[in-house]
Amino acid sequence: MYLAPVFRMARLMTVAIVAIACAATVSATDFSVDNSDLYIATNEDGWGVELFQRGDVVFATIFTYGANNQPIFYTATLSSGGNGGINATWAGDLFVTQGPWFGAPFDRSKLSYRKVGTMTYVAESGALTFSVDGVIVTRQINRLTFQTDDYSGTYLGAYKIAASGCIHPSDNGTFFTVAEFTITHSANGLALLATDENDDSCTFTGDYQQIGQFGQSRGTLSCPGLSQSTLPVALSRHSRRHWCGSFSVYDLPSP
Repeated sequence: MYLAPVFRMARLMTVAIVAIACAATVSATDFSVDNSDLYIATNEDGWGVELFQRGDVVFATIFTYGANNQPIFYTATLSSGGNGGINATWAGDLFVTQGPWFGAPFDRSKLSYRKVGTMTYVAESGALTFSVDGVIVTRQINRLTFQTDDYSGTYLGAYKIAASGCIHPSDNGTFFTVAEFTITHSANGLALLATDENDDSCTFTGDYQQIGQFGQSRGTLSCPGLSQSTLPVALSRHSRRHWCGSFSVYDLPSP
């Protein structure tokens, strides 16, 4: 028998709020893993890139310095051509904008923009390339971590179990099991206790790494009744209220 559970959780408040939270969209974007974050180049302080994604569009701001060593920013609207995979290349035209001084009344007549080049960003590798008036820049950028999140608390969610190859064909299929998740979280570690409606429980214990707005944990899962007493599991956070993890189990005892 093969099982591939996936965890989805929402903070436990009241029944009404939980129902709304569980029914709502759980990822920051349905098109791809959310690229929204602040990015910096390795060992290059003082400049960076901010990406803001909604659906299949990413708005990019590069804040850097010009040839005169004075601050300047460029913007681009990026598209991946319909590819929402992690290997997607986001590309678009790059513009510089000029406008009225912020301390004076806004004067739209002083607002102007000019195309200076193009920008591309490869989500999987973090490869950034942009051009400004013929000058081409290529850098490796990474998500900047401002603060480590703390997910300690009690959550209400469910296991999504995909079973196949069972001795009894009626055991095959996709099933959801409601469970309460209790998380103990520190800067370097994450522990999760999942208790279902039958009071059966599983325990996950792992490390923790914060990467920009996202987090991930690698460790082991222990559940009573499984043929393997502990299982390697990788958990990753795809939005502010959505953790995803999976493991495989074979040859469970059949009733």
